[in-house]
Amino acid sequence: MNTSNTQKQYLIGTCLGCKRCLYCGTELSIRKKACLCDKTIKPSKSNRTDKVKVTYSRISSPDLPSEPLKFIQENITHFDYTLDITTKFNFTFCFTCNSFFQRKKKCKTNSKSSALRC
Repeated sequence: MNTSNTQKQYLIGTCLGCKRCLYCGTELSIRKKACLCDKTIKPSKSNRTDKVKVTYSRISSPDLPSEPLKFIQENITHFDYTLDITTKFNFTFCFTCNSFFQRKKKCKTNSKSSALRC
């Protein structure tokens, strides 16, 4: 069995949650799928295509509530990124992943809505 221990560097121009290019909208988590966008530059309204309407810049720090921190850690592990959740770092979400992240943040603060699964 050949197990590769090579971790990947996270690029700010990709969604941390789904690995979608935040410039052209290409799904990069699909095997060997790539685009030519420069994903080292932070996405902004002026450098995105119409396929990506909005992006959400976030900052991770060790003092985040446990559910959002767990969500970030799961994505780091899934995509094998070199990020460390015990340090502060910047990342970006697409619309869908940001919505999911926001629901994770609200799970801890909104104890009344027990119907919402965390």
